[in-house]
Amino acid sequence: KIKIFNVAISNFSGKTFLYFHQKAKNIFEFNQRSSLKKEKDGLDENKKIEVDCINIKEILNQHNKIDLIKIDIEGSEYEIMPEIIKNKDKIKMVLCETHGNPDGKRIPSLDGSKLVVKNTIWIKDYKNLISELKNLNLYGSWFYEWY
Repeated sequence: KIKIFNVAISNFSGKTFLYFHQKAKNIFEFNQRSSLKKEKDGLDENKKIEVDCINIKEILNQHNKIDLIKIDIEGSEYEIMPEIIKNKDKIKMVLCETHGNPDGKRIPSLDGSKLVVKNTIWIKDYKNLISELKNLNLYGSWFYEWY
């Protein structure tokens, strides 16, 4: 009963680019950090491929009941979470990798002298999402994060 969609997920349908790690020599190397967001730490906006993207609404509209949604979409979670929250009554649980957590994973600075917060471009989005989830009493009971 698991459905896998071989497309990128966001808040629109159509074509988009998937960007790869700055050290990638091809799409099979360092693809674990790839993202639709070229601003994500460590990506090279010149290393990309065009991919199909589907709006999360299209997937949610196909189902009356969803046991689990696992989200690992490298920064695009902030585009789809409003629609997922709107559909919370038909979804039992959301497990989401979040980016921009100011207390989360740290990476070496460019000069290597200290550890800095990873993906700081999403700190505001992260704080807004977590605040909304807590206000709705969904954080830790319906929405579970990792980073």
